[in-house]
Amino acid sequence: MKPKEATALFSNPWQRYSFGGWLQLAALWYGRVLLPSLLVAVGLLLGGGGISYWAVRAVEAAGWVRFFSPPERVSLAVSWTLLLLLLATPFTTVWAFGRIARSWLGRRVPTPSVRWYRLVGVALYLWIPLGVLAGGFPLGLIALPIYVWWMFAPLVVVVEGEGGRAALRRSRYLSLGEFSATALPVVLSFALFFIGLTMAQRIVPHPPRGFQVTVEGKYVRPLTEAEEYDPETRLITEADGRLTPVPEEAYYDAESRVLVIPAPEPLSAEAAWAWAGVPTALAALLDPIRWYLVALLYLGLRRRREGWSAEQLARELELPGRPLKR
Repeated sequence: MKPKEATALFSNPWQRYSFGGWLQLAALWYGRVLLPSLLVAVGLLLGGGGISYWAVRAVEAAGWVRFFSPPERVSLAVSWTLLLLLLATPFTTVWAFGRIARSWLGRRVPTPSVRWYRLVGVALYLWIPLGVLAGGFPLGLIALPIYVWWMFAPLVVVVEGEGGRAALRRSRYLSLGEFSATALPVVLSFALFFIGLTMAQRIVPHPPRGFQVTVEGKYVRPLTEAEEYDPETRLITEADGRLTPVPEEAYYDAESRVLVIPAPEPLSAEAAWAWAGVPTALAALLDPIRWYLVALLYLGLRRRREGWSAEQLARELELPGRPLKR
């Protein structure tokens, strides 16, 4: 990608960029800064795997869990990796913005130290919706609009010097009325995260509703006095009168009034990695597109709404008055 092509966007009408155009532009920037971006992404990928490895060992050593099956280990590794990628978003977005601004201004972009301190404070706010999104998936998707409102806050801190709630309000102001140009491409950039989180949940077998997992690896459900089970129809009559079907492989101990289902054989580690590891690796390696996307959207919205120029960017960043690249 030539410098002229990379910066041509700043001299064109921003209204002509659809959400697909924004994604394409972010991908072009990723290709231009491929090696540094990959190094950061791979570092986060390995960091998430390392954290999950030592977390599993610590939990097993403490005796809280006797043993993690291979799918459970893979599921934890995938979840920790995706969570780390999301929590790093405030800092990776600023890093990507620095790369773009450096090309636009023609020189390195320093950031005052006080703004880095404020960035940490804003990151704590952003970690709330991002943590809910990853930790509570799929119900955590309700936090995605909050992230879209606040996603420009780290750049507001670094560029404009605002901090805390003022940065969050400024970010929301920039995103209001721009759903098709901001929210849609950002939501699409999360697609691989959603696939990875879904795969991580599916590789670990879960017992049917109302059943518990025993140490022997069986699913059991003791019936209460208000519940009844009919072996012929294989239906449980709940306390509130509802009928719950029971799988055919279940057997019923009439004396202890307990339903037992043999647990399915867990996936091998190789199969689990093939199922959930591939989308996770792709999510990590393509995640820089999301960083550049948010940075470009911020630059674009300010350029179109406020007539932002390279000179104004340099002043806001408190750069010395050296000639700017035209």
